[in-house]
Amino acid sequence: MVAKSMESCSFCKRSANDVLLLIQADALIYICNDCVGLCVRLLDEKGYVIPGYINSNSFYGKIFSGTIFLSYSSQNRSQVLSLATDLQNMNCETWLDQRLAYQGGTNWWVAITEHIKSCDLFIFALSPQSLKSQPCTLEYRYASALKKRILPILVSDVDIRYLPLELQTIQFIDYRQQSKHEFMNLIMCIRNLPDPQPLPNPLPLIPEIPIDVISLMIQRITLKEISHEAQKAITRELEDWLEIPERITEIYSLTELMLKRSDLTIIVAERLTRLKADLHTIQDKS
Repeated sequence: MVAKSMESCSFCKRSANDVLLLIQADALIYICNDCVGLCVRLLDEKGYVIPGYINSNSFYGKIFSGTIFLSYSSQNRSQVLSLATDLQNMNCETWLDQRLAYQGGTNWWVAITEHIKSCDLFIFALSPQSLKSQPCTLEYRYASALKKRILPILVSDVDIRYLPLELQTIQFIDYRQQSKHEFMNLIMCIRNLPDPQPLPNPLPLIPEIPIDVISLMIQRITLKEISHEAQKAITRELEDWLEIPERITEIYSLTELMLKRSDLTIIVAERLTRLKADLHTIQDKS
């Protein structure tokens, strides 16, 4: 029996007006199509066979018509792949740069920007790592310039006060636990997206390909000649990077590489030696 609009799901508490279908199990129990779909998905994952049920995905219907571009930091790959799986379980066509591994000879930045331009929804996996990532920053800024619908999804703890301007005015979804409640919220948010806007005319310029800062630093350190001012600038940047814990090992290697130079000034050599000692201390504590 289909419930009246005044009733609500006994599990997710949403009313009949907020779901596609609300089924009355008995006098007091109601269940919506989303909760049924979630149960079927969980049973599928556990390997249970449901007689007469072909595909758990089909219960959700078509959640979103179009392509989703998923922007993320590689350091959050496990959380993001789980999110991508959930999106695919909703019958959402999702693209992320992991697919480039199967496209030999592809210019990776051209492929990424083309998929951003053609996508119908840009999802940004919010984390401290993605907010510090230069490629991720260029991706969401390009999506914003293209007037794409942007949906930030929180996959790790972030101080929202420090979000960039492009993301501060957009409501984000908390998906850190990837719980049933968060899964339902994700479905409802995607279903209730605003209408898409046409691409701007003229189109914004494609952002320049992001350069790996570590590779760039190695090139600077291994130049045949480095002036005293350039030596101080490199040392200052290495010292500033101490605030990025995930780069400690790389900073140590770069510091050692810099110390091997025969043209270092005494002042720079002393600063680099102190930096190396500080890095030793940090590594011992970790």
